[in-house]
Amino acid sequence: MTIRQSRESNVQYGNYVGRVNRICEDFRIDSLQPQISALDETLQQNDVINVALVGGFKAGKSSFLNSLVGRDVLPAAVLPLTSVVTYVKYGIEDKAKVRLLSGQDKDIALHELPDFITEERNPENAKRVDRVDVELSNLQEYKGIRFVDTPGFGSAYKHNTLTSTGWLPKVGAAFLAVSVAHPFSEADILLLKELATYTSEIVVLITKIDLVSSIEVNEVTQFIHNQVVKQLGKDVQILPFSNRPGFEGIMDPIIRTDC
Repeated sequence: MTIRQSRESNVQYGNYVGRVNRICEDFRIDSLQPQISALDETLQQNDVINVALVGGFKAGKSSFLNSLVGRDVLPAAVLPLTSVVTYVKYGIEDKAKVRLLSGQDKDIALHELPDFITEERNPENAKRVDRVDVELSNLQEYKGIRFVDTPGFGSAYKHNTLTSTGWLPKVGAAFLAVSVAHPFSEADILLLKELATYTSEIVVLITKIDLVSSIEVNEVTQFIHNQVVKQLGKDVQILPFSNRPGFEGIMDPIIRTDC
């Protein structure tokens, strides 16, 4: 996936969204308005591609993103953690900003992120956080890409699933995280199909592969490949991943940003 290809697609998709919007207005179809608004907002941001990390709770999304950016910025723990959508992209200096549902912005230090994006310190989003934006100076390699860490699907916290579902229309490309211990559940299949309605750029991320042998990783990879082809009628890239020592080479390269 390249930025140039995404920008060219945005022009084409923008025309489609405009047509659909006019049809909905003419026939007063209000049910599609949230999706249309989300798509229009995304397509207007020609200089940024939203690359989302999605999947079940504790599938390893935050750990993968930390490995990708080269530092432990996002909190990761045993219990369901991420409670709000968090954007991570390149910036001249390291900083973070919280946007509240009221529209107010608040600058915070990176070490304060858990206070706003975790279920433990912001239960059921009691602080009324709309989103959190993180900028990191070491992400110049990925300039033009905005990584999006989403709350996990299927946890005990229903609001987390609702938050992620509501964000999906804005996706430009996605990593679907699937734990090697529970490869491709019914929920994963449903999420894959929903993602495919918004983007053709999907990578299935098999996480925690350090828990099994290389033979088992190959077996799981083949199983997921067969399921993807069965469900979508086409293949997608499948990427085994672990953040444990000895698996560093897996990360090179994941996303091409050449223009």
